[in-house]
Amino acid sequence: MERYSFFDKFVEEVMGKILEGDDPVLETLRLQYNCATIKDIELTGVGFYISYLIPEHAPRIQGKKSFYIGDLSGEIEGINDGVGFVLFVKDGIIDLLEGHTYGDEKWPEVIVNYKLSFTSGKKRNVEQLKAKWQ
Repeated sequence: MERYSFFDKFVEEVMGKILEGDDPVLETLRLQYNCATIKDIELTGVGFYISYLIPEHAPRIQGKKSFYIGDLSGEIEGINDGVGFVLFVKDGIIDLLEGHTYGDEKWPEVIVNYKLSFTSGKKRNVEQLKAKWQ
């Protein structure tokens, strides 16, 4: 998927941030992501969807739970209302990353200046996040 190579660095930073935190579930998801491959990328005009393939040997979250992590937002130069990100976990494995603008602003073709942050503030509220998978 070389046509999306401009996007790689940005997505790596988003995934690094969305999987940040001291928790066994987040650690398992980081291990999955480290060996994941991209199955598909869909650009929607106001965002994107990236679906992942996780190999069989990658660790799974016990109980094969399905949930989402959606506490990451961002500011991108040229987008007035900001952006948000949601990582979907299905049956204990990473399934899909969604990125979207708030409102109907177009997603930029090139991302140069941006800032990522948690909706709970400078530091992630892991306890609040854990409620989704417990």
